[in-house]
Amino acid sequence: MITEVGQTITTKNFKLTVESLDKPKGNDYVKPSEGNEFVEIGIILENISSKDYMVSSMLMFNAYQDSFSINEDLMAHTLDSQVGTMDGALAAGKKIRGKLAYQLPKDWKELEINTDFTVLSFSSDGEIKIVLQNK
Repeated sequence: MITEVGQTITTKNFKLTVESLDKPKGNDYVKPSEGNEFVEIGIILENISSKDYMVSSMLMFNAYQDSFSINEDLMAHTLDSQVGTMDGALAAGKKIRGKLAYQLPKDWKELEINTDFTVLSFSSDGEIKIVLQNK
């Protein structure tokens, strides 16, 4: 389980690192609802196997804020054009950098993200759990 930014977990086929946790304020066009904030989790996923895989943020990542199921916030993704979503082809020996973006109440306590490698990639690596606290 990953509990801090900068931690990495290695499975048989993948290395997953939580690179960042940011809280962008928004801009003139995209802002969180009153009482909420955007939360972006930066992730690097490295394919350390000899096979190619597909990565899908919608299918592989399930998130919970204080034990309640939540979905990504698509508007939050528009705030940073430098880093895309966690979606795409991941060739053997290559990496993908992306972010998962949510809109959460400002007083959230815990964000849990379950990464399921078996859903799309036909990998037997199972799940990695990311549990981050609001600081």
